[in-house]
Parts: sequence; C-alpha cells; structure tokens
Amino acid sequence: MLVDESRLESWSNQGGTQASIKTHEAIREALLSSDRFKNIRYEIFLQGSYKNHTNIRGDSDVDIVVKSEEAFYCNLSEQEKRILNIQPARYGFYAFRSDVLDILKNRFGGLVEEGNKAVQIAFDRSSGYVPADVVVSIDYFHYKDLRVIFKGIGFVTQKEI
Repeated sequence: MLVDESRLESWSNQGGTQASIKTHEAIREALLSSDRFKNIRYEIFLQGSYKNHTNIRGDSDVDIVVKSEEAFYCNLSEQEKRILNIQPARYGFYAFRSDVLDILKNRFGGLVEEGNKAVQIAFDRSSGYVPADVVVSIDYFHYKDLRVIFKGIGFVTQKEI
C-alpha cells in the first residue's frame, strides 16, 4: 500500500491539543467544584491518546477517568474478606457513578449521555471543546494467597447494572 506524503504529514501531527486541554479542564472543574465530593477521596486523570501524546487526528475525543478511592473490587471470597477484615464500602461504585453523572448533567445539560462503558459528553468542536468519554471507576485488587499481586481499575457496564 502506498501512502502519499500529505497523509503521512497528517498522521505525524498531533491533533487539537488546546481543545482537549480545555475539555479536560472543564470536566475536572465541574467535578472538583461539587459539594457532593467534599469528603470523598477520588482522582481524575486522562487516559488514552491525549494522555500518551499519541493522538494523530484532530477529531479524537478525550478519555477521562474519574476513580473513587472510597471502594474497590477484588477477587476475594467472602470468607477471605472476613479473614482480612474487609468491610463493605459506605459509598460504593453505583452511588459514585450516579453522582458523577448528575454533576455532569447539571453542568453540561443535554450534551451528557450515559453510554454502556462511559458517560459521553457531546461537545461541539466549533465551541473550542472536543467530545469526551468519562469512565467512572474504582480500584481493582487481584489477590493471591491473601496478598495483592496486581492493582488496576474496574467499572461496571450499563449492561451489567
């Protein structure tokens, strides 16, 4: 397959970084300014091509992860959880996801839609923003012999709810 020089040039230039920064900051500010999360430990970070500086298309969306640190998933049995004295979370994934969705809907209105894996915000590119996927998640710990051997993130799709 032959690729012409103009296409190579297009592929080698990173997409609209200013719009992605503006989008990330707007979503971050909406969540950080909410009183709902005043006493909640959580983290907001970029994921995907913008985070890794590998986006090559100006029409890429921004992938943002909002991760609660108030709860976690794990592969332990109920008996193993009792041995390690792991108690159910007071503020679990479903409440956190619902609050994130409400905050984003209150700030961005009809642009927000609940997708299967992420909350999608359909910003119009002409507004200086780019569309965003907001993945609501919590920590995932994988145990072996009652010891953590792997840490990642987990989320529940709408099909699983």
